[in-house]
Order: sequence, then C-alpha cells, then structure tokens
Amino acid sequence: MDREISQQIIRSEKRKKILIISSVVLALLLGIYGFRTILKPSVKRDIFKTAVAGTGPVEATIAATGVVIPEYELELTTPTQTKIDTVLFNAGDSIHAGQSIVKLNKEFMLMTYDNLKDEQGVNQNKVTKTKWTLEKNLQDLKTQYKIKQLNIESLESSLKSERQLKDIGGSTQENVSRAELNLKTAQLELQKLQNEIDNLKRSMVTDMKDLDYEINIQSKKINDMQRKIEQAEIKSPRNGVVTWVNDKIGAVIAEGEAIARVADLSTFRIDASIADTYADKLVTSGEVIVRINDTEKIKGKIANIKPKVENGVVNFTVTLNEKRNRLLRPSLKVDVFLVVAYKDNVVRVKNGSAFNEKGEQDIFVVRDNKAVKRKIVTGASNADYVEVVEGIRPGEEVIISDLPEYNHLKDFSIK
Repeated sequence: MDREISQQIIRSEKRKKILIISSVVLALLLGIYGFRTILKPSVKRDIFKTAVAGTGPVEATIAATGVVIPEYELELTTPTQTKIDTVLFNAGDSIHAGQSIVKLNKEFMLMTYDNLKDEQGVNQNKVTKTKWTLEKNLQDLKTQYKIKQLNIESLESSLKSERQLKDIGGSTQENVSRAELNLKTAQLELQKLQNEIDNLKRSMVTDMKDLDYEINIQSKKINDMQRKIEQAEIKSPRNGVVTWVNDKIGAVIAEGEAIARVADLSTFRIDASIADTYADKLVTSGEVIVRINDTEKIKGKIANIKPKVENGVVNFTVTLNEKRNRLLRPSLKVDVFLVVAYKDNVVRVKNGSAFNEKGEQDIFVVRDNKAVKRKIVTGASNADYVEVVEGIRPGEEVIISDLPEYNHLKDFSIK
C-alpha cells in the first residue's frame, strides 16, 4: 500500500507553487513596465494639433449662448374679436410700409358702429330735451318770482293804509297785525322762490355736464370703433419682411391676439442667456464677443438684463457693433462670450483641449521630432487664446490637443 502524504508536506508544496506564480507575475509586470520605459512610443503628428506661442492681448471671457434676432420686429394684433377674411402676404414675403397683410371681417364692427351712432343720436336728443325742460322750469320760477314781487308791493301798500287808518281811528290793531303777517309770509315765499331759482340754475349746470360726459364717452366709443374698422386691414407699419402670419382663413381671432409679425432684416441683435451662477458678471454696457462661425466674430455690448431667473439661466440682450453683418440670419444660434478682464502684451497660445482651468498644469512642448512634458501656469483665457504666465516662451511650439493616453510619459517621439 502507498503511504499517505502528510498535511505538512502538502501545505509546503502549495506555498512553493504560490510563491513561484507570484514571482512570475511580478516579473512580467516589471518587464512590461521596463519595456514601456525603454521603448517609448512614436505618435503621428496628424493625430494632434499644435500652436506656436506668441505675444498679444487676451480677453478673459465667460461662455454663454445666443440666437440672432431682428433688431426691429413688430407684432401686429387684432383690434377686436373678429374673423380672418383674406391673407395677402405669407411668411418670408417682402413688404412695404402701408401694405395690407391680412383683411379681417368688418360685419360685426360695422353693426356695432351703427348702434353706437344711434345711441349718440338719442343722447343728443336727451340733451336738447333736458335743456328745454330746465329752461322752461327756470322761466316759470322767474315768472312766479315777479308775481310774488307785485303781491308784496300790494301788501306793503295795504299795511301802510291800515296803519294810517288806525292812527285816525278807522282801523284796529288786529287788522294791522294781519297785514304785517301777510307781508312777512309773502316775503318768505319770495325768498323761497329765489332759492329755487338758484338751485335750479346749479342743477342745470350739473345735469348738462353729466350729459356732456355721456356724449363725450359715446364719442370716444364711436371713434375707437371707427379706428378698429380702419385697422381691420392689418397693415405693415414699415418696410421689411413678414416673419409670421396667421393664415387660417375663417378662424375667429380674439381682441389683442397676435396675427402677424414684420421684421426689418437689415439689422440684428442677439438674445442671449447664461447660467445664473455668472449673474454677477452681467453689467449693462459690458463688452461681449459673438462668434458666428469658426472665423467670424462680432463685438457688441449688453443692452439690457432681465431681472428674472428662469430655469437656472439669466437672459440678456446684446447690441452689435456690426448689426448689418452679411452672415447674420434670423434664428441663427451663436456663441456669446462675456469679456470680464483684458490683458495686453502677454504670452499666449491658441486655445485647445489640452488646457484645463486657470492654474498649474502639464503640457507637451515640441522640440524637433520629440514632445517633452513641461509644467506651466495659465492665466486668462477665452475661446481663442490662453495666457501662459509661466513655462512657455514666445516662439515655442505647444501641443494643444488633449492626449490622455500619453500623459504618463515624460516625452515621446513624433513621426
């Protein structure tokens, strides 16, 4: 029979195997590392971009987004609720000032206008009738006043006669007292008539003013409706291009609803937006650079800033120095850069993916056919240039593309 192997021998053999395998793996790793260190790779020049450092100005900017908008775009609205009868111009058509874009149905407006005119006629008749009635009442009171004056004169004469008769014994004190009472009563009635005349005069003034107000209000309604009838033909207020029109013939349009837009496509502005974290960088009249494409840029200024933050962004408007630039088109999306600092005559390199945020970093500098890693310090930057504060001299060629697969190397060859 075979003798059983002891557990101690088995464990010893396992440890030997593990030690051998570990040694082999370690040797392989060291070999790979040594091989990569000794045999440095060669990189084709066409897989990265380079730029030669120079000197010049650098404008530090913050990126935003924008869209090209006609500088003058007018929204035309309906004067009252009505229907669309005819559409004379479509979106994209050129138009001259005074030309009709849309004709609206006037039937309801004309009927309303006639009703307002009829109501005004009733108001004017009311004024005439009220004036005649008030003048008649005033004349009646004046007549009563004159009659009462004559009556008082008669009573005064009677009182005088009674007093004379009493003095000679031809009348009594009772008759004198009665005559005095009749005179006082008549005088009070005369005063009452005078008060009624004064009150009626004041009432006439007030009533006529009220009627005048009614007529004036009605006149304004008539004029307003006449204006709406004239505006039933939606006309362009200036030369331009129809950018939008409601062309649904027969559709009911509410008062004040947009029906067409006309823009002057000879000049443009930018409606821009930026993250609200940079809201404190927005300043009215602040300088802005608008990039239309890879080669064309236009400078401008911030015209106004909307105070409300919407969905984490702040909206603002930019006026352009070259608002008639031939490359500007409505609704064209553009890159907008806020200029927050300006440095002149500094060492700069064309911006690229190799550059991180402001501060210290490693980049590769080209020497003959070799790229050598170098530590640099960057400063202000924009979409075009990066300021190099330390580490690069004017005239040196720098790799501006990001090469993450070679970042562990100190240098590599260039094919």
